[in-house]
Amino acid sequence: MNRSTRTRRSLLSALALTLILGVQPALACSCHMGEAAQKLENSARVFLGTVIRVEHLGTRNEVGDENIAVYFDDVEPLKGAKIEILHTADNQAGCTGYWFKTDQRYLIYAFARGAQFDTMWCGGVIPQSGNVEAFDSEVAELGELLARERTSEK
Repeated sequence: MNRSTRTRRSLLSALALTLILGVQPALACSCHMGEAAQKLENSARVFLGTVIRVEHLGTRNEVGDENIAVYFDDVEPLKGAKIEILHTADNQAGCTGYWFKTDQRYLIYAFARGAQFDTMWCGGVIPQSGNVEAFDSEVAELGELLARERTSEK
């Protein structure tokens, strides 16, 4: 077998493998919720809270992530009524949920799912422990946006 034939077979094998593996359904989420103003406008509830418990519910969502209930304390509502529980997912593959840790403070942009509230990992959850400067900056920006809203309502 000459070199050209081997090269051609190698390329065909690589192409076939890529096609076979590439046909699998994509479970990863590619989303962007926008900047603080857009997230505020599109969210049913926005709040600051400290996670006190993460309860694994023993069921899975449509993409296979485990459903969880996240309980918050020290809740400071920024938009909408106070909520203390999110029903979401221990995110592995989907768009909803997050990797919540107890005793951590978060800024949450939540959306209604029936009578419960959920969030998205890609912009809907800002952990204070991650990048404190980014967390503080987003909280400050929300404060300014909410103050402008109150002023324009008068």
